[in-house]
Amino acid sequence: QNNIVLTGSSETTLLAAGAAGVFHDITALILSNQGSTIVRCDLRDATAGTVRVGIVIPGNATIIVPITSPIKQTTAANNWTADLSTNPSTQVDIFIQAVKNL
Repeated sequence: QNNIVLTGSSETTLLAAGAAGVFHDITALILSNQGSTIVRCDLRDATAGTVRVGIVIPGNATIIVPITSPIKQTTAANNWTADLSTNPSTQVDIFIQAVKNL
């Protein structure tokens, strides 16, 4: 699990890569927009990879993403990243929890 704070729109590592042969499959996501600007958060399962999850976060809101089955990482030994569609007016907090799959 990990928690990051985004204050800009640059792609940022959300969860570090696992060892060779290890996939990190997402089991929980919580996103909290501390400002008034609506933002879209894109999660990728590799740096500059394909968007695997996109979530719109209204201003001054917290989104708890219901995950009934883990969101599977497509390639082992990669990180998960997050980036925002625009700079937030203050900050966006993101919490991720994942399980290791071999």
